[in-house]
Amino acid sequence: MKDLIKDWGTRDRSGGLVGGFGVAVTFQNNPRKIQCVTIASMSTLPPGFAIRTATLDDVKTIVGHRRAMFRDMRSPDEATLDSMAARFGPWLRRKMQSREYLAWLAVTGEGEVAAGAGLWLMDWPPHVLGSGPRRGNILNVYTEWALRRRGLARALMEAALTWCRENQVDLVVLHASPDGRALYESLGFEASNEMRVRI
Repeated sequence: MKDLIKDWGTRDRSGGLVGGFGVAVTFQNNPRKIQCVTIASMSTLPPGFAIRTATLDDVKTIVGHRRAMFRDMRSPDEATLDSMAARFGPWLRRKMQSREYLAWLAVTGEGEVAAGAGLWLMDWPPHVLGSGPRRGNILNVYTEWALRRRGLARALMEAALTWCRENQVDLVVLHASPDGRALYESLGFEASNEMRVRI
C-alpha cells in the first residue's frame, strides 16, 4: 500500500514520524512490526538518500553509531568503548520496545545506512521549562565519514524535532560535540546551566 501524506504528517503505522517533510511511502508487513521499506523523499536531502524510522533490526547499527561517535570524540580506550557498547545494546532494545527511544536513519538508494539520530523520551517531573510530562533527549547523531557535510544530520534532526512538536514534547536537550555545535545552534538549541560531577 502507498500513502502520500504531505508537509509534516508522514508517519509509519506504529505512529512514528518517517520524516519532517512530504514523502511517498511503501509499507510491507514484517513479523516484528510494519516497517517502512521505501521512501521517496521530497525534502532537501541530497539525491539518492531517504529517511526511515529505525526498528529493532537496527539495534546493532545504532550501537555501532554510538561507539563510533565516542571514538571520534577521542573518548577512552577501546576496552572502555567495547564495554559501553555491550551495555548499551540491551538498554536500547528495551527502550525501543517500550517506545521510549525512537530513531531515524538516513539510507542510500541501496538501503545502506549513512547516518542516524535517536530520541530518548525521558519521564520528567513538572518544571517551569516545558509543559509536557516527557523531555526529549537527542542521542547518537552520527554520519559515516565519507558521507558528511551533505545535510544528512540536519534532515535527521528535523525529523526528530518535528516528531516532538507533534507529540507534545516541548523541551529537547542534547550534548553537543564541537563539530556538531553549529548545526544544533542553527536549529535553535542554546547552552544551558547544566552542571555535572562524577562520583
